[in-house]
Amino acid sequence: MNTVDIIRNVSLSSGFSQRAVKKVFRNCIDEMKQMLLTGHKVSLTGFLFLTLDEQTVKSSSGIPELIGTHPRAKARLYSQYKKTIRENGQVLHDAILARKEAIQNDPVIKSKTEELKKINSSIKNNEKKCVKMAGAFLQ
Repeated sequence: MNTVDIIRNVSLSSGFSQRAVKKVFRNCIDEMKQMLLTGHKVSLTGFLFLTLDEQTVKSSSGIPELIGTHPRAKARLYSQYKKTIRENGQVLHDAILARKEAIQNDPVIKSKTEELKKINSSIKNNEKKCVKMAGAFLQ
């Protein structure tokens, strides 16, 4: 089944125009690629729920239909997700490593790490755990 068939089926099942469905798909796929290429870890489930909730078109009847609940829509986004990862594997790997390095070298996180080391001496020997905890405080 190609993209046109999927968009047509989602349009029929959700009651939205094909143009609206196509726009939502394009926005979701572009957002996913941007998130992946900036080094963020994106689980497919989290991506589908967050992105499609944000991108859902609200109907005038007051009954919002979530386009992403259509199984073919999810299948299409899943294939795009996998394709993006396959095509940009090395770039994604480099971006994730660069992001980790930036987090570890961030002066705010370093100061939080030092504070945590002073508070809890058991963390002293486990640098990764300390950096992870400091990063969690900032978010």
